[in-house]
Amino acid sequence: MRNTLNSVLQTLDIVYRIDVGHEEQIPSRGPLVVVANHPFGLAEGLILSHLMLRRRPDVRLLANELLSQVPGVSNLIIPVDVLSGRRSPAKNIRALRQALRWLDQGGALLVFPAGEVAALQWRSLRVEESVWRRAVAWLARRSRAGVLPVHLPGSNTPAFHLAGLLHPRLRTALLVSELKKQAGAVVPVRIGRIIEAHRYPDLKDEALAEYFWLRTQILAVRTSGAELPADARVKRATVEPACPDGVAAEIGALPPHSCLAESGQLSVHLASASQIPNALQEIGRLRELTFRQVGEGTGKPRDLDGFDSIYQHLILWDRQQQQIAGAYRLARVDRVLSLHGPAGLYTTTLFNLDPQFHARLPFALELGRSFVVRQYQKSYSALLLLWKAIGRCVSHHPRYRFLFGAVSISRSVGDRAIRLITSFLASHHWDPILAQYVRPRTPLCPATAKEAYIPRLGAMVPDLEELNSVLEDLGGLEKRVPVLLVHYLGLGGRVIGFHVDRQFAHAVDCLMVVDLLQTPPKLLERFMGRQQAQAFLNYHLTLPAATKELSGERSPIQLTLPEALGRSEALGADPRTVR
Repeated sequence: MRNTLNSVLQTLDIVYRIDVGHEEQIPSRGPLVVVANHPFGLAEGLILSHLMLRRRPDVRLLANELLSQVPGVSNLIIPVDVLSGRRSPAKNIRALRQALRWLDQGGALLVFPAGEVAALQWRSLRVEESVWRRAVAWLARRSRAGVLPVHLPGSNTPAFHLAGLLHPRLRTALLVSELKKQAGAVVPVRIGRIIEAHRYPDLKDEALAEYFWLRTQILAVRTSGAELPADARVKRATVEPACPDGVAAEIGALPPHSCLAESGQLSVHLASASQIPNALQEIGRLRELTFRQVGEGTGKPRDLDGFDSIYQHLILWDRQQQQIAGAYRLARVDRVLSLHGPAGLYTTTLFNLDPQFHARLPFALELGRSFVVRQYQKSYSALLLLWKAIGRCVSHHPRYRFLFGAVSISRSVGDRAIRLITSFLASHHWDPILAQYVRPRTPLCPATAKEAYIPRLGAMVPDLEELNSVLEDLGGLEKRVPVLLVHYLGLGGRVIGFHVDRQFAHAVDCLMVVDLLQTPPKLLERFMGRQQAQAFLNYHLTLPAATKELSGERSPIQLTLPEALGRSEALGADPRTVR
């Protein structure tokens, strides 16, 4: 069968191309539904049948019965009547049952869920597919099959589309001639990550079919390079490292109780700026270098500002190499407000914070400017050690129940990846209560009408694991949810705003808040230690009820899908106007 198809493609002079390594994403066994767009009418059936048969022999194609007339394909076809519509439901129901039996036997099924070829639409004046039919979701759900999204760029000729405006049957009559016009074409085939059955979002069939369509649409805009604004590429030279002996002497002179966590050759020390003048200069240099490596940074020789003299610093120190491996800075918000007012908080340079924000978070730590030097990023242990030190800070001062800070998403991942991440966060991890009191100084612009499907997809993605799969489909392994963001979410973090930081290579700042009393107990133990976590909880159990009300204690808030879609479309708006 594969040889016959190969001969047909050679006769038609049609060649297809796949990105290196992506063919291996096709499972070689087990029930599988391959969903694809329908740009040509006939060529894509031949191409995908040939491609699938290279990976496995058990392939069937649920498609227009016209394809069964093409030599080499007839034995693969489970035919459906796409022209008679509601007048021949019994025939198509039989085809669906046959397809379901095939999947139940562990076979692979190719489906073009639009049912008919993409055509020029009067309303939009664009070539578009029909809405994907819910039958594909029914088949996938009933068979518990994995779903593999595939996209083929391209379109039929203008004459084909103009004829279709006169009457849909004219399009059908021209399909064979359009197939012949594909001679000499090289058709790209973009294969996405498989959507396992247990990873389907909890949606009705119509919405699940739309989700599958969105997963193919994102393949249409897959990129391989970064999408940086021009001015974000301009970087100044850095400066020479600070005197290593001076830095080591300052770390060695810190009191023993400054060491909050240690593992192997690494330790984390808490210090004020006055204790580490040389080390702080080195922190600023390493910050800038590390942020530049991911497309961020200030563009200055050192990333230092006036807040560094106010805040305390967690220093990740390599005792063996006698060098700084990373850092984090933090502030006790109540102290900073009493000494410097709201202008003493770094977050206020990114967001306008209503006084009610601080009233609801009376005892909080502001965190920021975290980094781990590249050579220590091979495992998560360095960042986890920094977070363990933050947990130790909280256990020493248990009244600080809240953590908040801005987590940056590098512009280098591309605008589409940023929209996917922010729409996912706005839909699944948004805190509408606190967001009322936060307004970004430079909001994230809403998606254009042409790319409105991207926030729709972000809102439908069920969890972080699947979001990373979508980001990989969009542009490779480098497009993933930032690790620091994952840590915040793991502690039960909620999102309350997005800001475009023009002073930091146009990175998008995601303002996160963690209420440690809402953190799952096992995660809280991992963050603080078992005894420390229990002591922290006991401390808050003994607080008067009035204190708990003041801090805004509440249960987590979940948004319905319609609310989430509305939220993701309004990311650029003033949060006060979005309830």
